[in-house]
Amino acid sequence: MASFWKSPIEIYQAVMADAAVLTDVDAASGIPASQAVYGYREQMRAEEAIWKLAAQMTSVSAEDRALYEERAAALQERVGKVQAAVLRLMSSQAAEGRWFAVGHRNAESGEEIIPGRYWPFLTLDMIKATAKGEVGEFCALRCAFLADVPAGHPILERVRLANLVTSTTASIEAPAAHADKSTWVESSTRKRGPKPVQLERVKAAMRAFDQTALAVMTEEEMVARFDASRDTCRRARRELSEFPRK
Repeated sequence: MASFWKSPIEIYQAVMADAAVLTDVDAASGIPASQAVYGYREQMRAEEAIWKLAAQMTSVSAEDRALYEERAAALQERVGKVQAAVLRLMSSQAAEGRWFAVGHRNAESGEEIIPGRYWPFLTLDMIKATAKGEVGEFCALRCAFLADVPAGHPILERVRLANLVTSTTASIEAPAAHADKSTWVESSTRKRGPKPVQLERVKAAMRAFDQTALAVMTEEEMVARFDASRDTCRRARRELSEFPRK
């Protein structure tokens, strides 16, 4: 009998395959997530092939190269938006209890169920199989869709107990009410570097970006656009708004 356990990446892939419509992604509105990503990547490969062929057969100008890079960047941005939307859906489904995860708080602790109410406040690293946030850090994650667990399996009772919320536990465990619930980012889209260097790089990129568009970007969109963590993007935008360019 096959195990019902999955890795975080497998959960992401399943959510991606099942996401029928992403209405919050303008470029992919009404298109299945997996189809949208596949289509954008096919376009990227086609653009690259055309560029390489043109470069071999004729001399290409700086303007031609700039146009190619602009098209490639636009397609990559669309891929990032779709992935961010899938991650938001994944977060929502975990909070609703459609899937759950178990993990260790440290090397010495036992495996525990991560309550669904924690997920809006956790950032998932799918490659490392960790989740970290205001409620703590969990490592060596194993995940499962609740519907895949056989009836009567002991893990079901553990999940039920972990998700029981009383007024006492809610006041102790719940992060600040104003905390941002859109904490889902794919680890491969985040670059970590020395904080001052990373911050200044992002601020420089933001200065060159359309300020009206920047003001309304979600944190997932900033992560995809500026290739940095949510915290860095949030701080960079805040500092630019406090000290606007002259």
